[in-house]
Amino acid sequence: MSNIFKFAPVAYAQFPNALVDDRLAKLKFYSVKMYLLILRQAQRYSNPRVQISTLEAIQIGLKENSHRAARTELMQHKLAQSGRVNNNGLWWYHVLNPSTGEPLPRSDEKVDLNKLPADEIKKYFLHHLKDFDVVDDANGLKARCPFHDTVKLRTKPLSVMLSDGGVWHCFKCNKSGKLVDFEKAMGLREGRGVMTTKDAFARIRRLVDASTAAQFVLDRIAVEDETTPMI
Repeated sequence: MSNIFKFAPVAYAQFPNALVDDRLAKLKFYSVKMYLLILRQAQRYSNPRVQISTLEAIQIGLKENSHRAARTELMQHKLAQSGRVNNNGLWWYHVLNPSTGEPLPRSDEKVDLNKLPADEIKKYFLHHLKDFDVVDDANGLKARCPFHDTVKLRTKPLSVMLSDGGVWHCFKCNKSGKLVDFEKAMGLREGRGVMTTKDAFARIRRLVDASTAAQFVLDRIAVEDETTPMI
C-alpha cells in the first residue's frame, strides 16, 4: 500500500471516509486497536486477507476476551471477516469495503478503472493535488499542474474530469491522460522512477480505498488508552 499504514503501535493511518464518518466512531476501543493491527498486516503483505495470532493480539494489549469481542464487533460493522485457522490461536481476517461490506480484492486483481465512481476518482486526485491549490470545478477539479511551474494561486491549468477513468489535461504543458498515466507521471516527479502499469495500477487501488483519518484515531487512543477497560 506504498506505506499507507505505519504502526508503532500507531503512527499514521488512512481509512475510508464511510468508516470515519460512521463505523469507526461506534467501535469499542479494543476493536479499533484490533482493526489497526489487521490493517497493518494487510499493508505489510499487500493482501487484504491476513493471519493474526492470539499472541500478536496480546502484544497490542488485547486479552483473549477483548480479542474475541473485537472479532465479533468488526464483523457486525462489516469491517472485517474472520475465521479460525487452527486450535493454536491463529485466526484469518479479510478486510471489507465499509461502503459495501464486500471483501476488498487484492491490489493485483483486475478492476476496470474506467468504471470507478466519481467520489473515488476525486479522492485519488485530492490526495495528489493537495499542495497544488486544487478546487472543485463544474466539470470536476482544477489545480496548478504538478508537472511544471505555475504561479501559486494565480493559474490552475490542470483540469480533471471525475468520469471515464479520471481524464486529466494541463492546458499549459499539454500533459494528459487517465489515472494510470497520472500515477506514473507523479512517480517520476516524486523520484520513484519509471513505474510499470501494474505498479501504477496497484498504487491507485490502494489510494482510492483510503482517505486520511489518522488524527481521529490517534486522538481517540490518547483519550481512551488508560480509561477504557478491557472486557
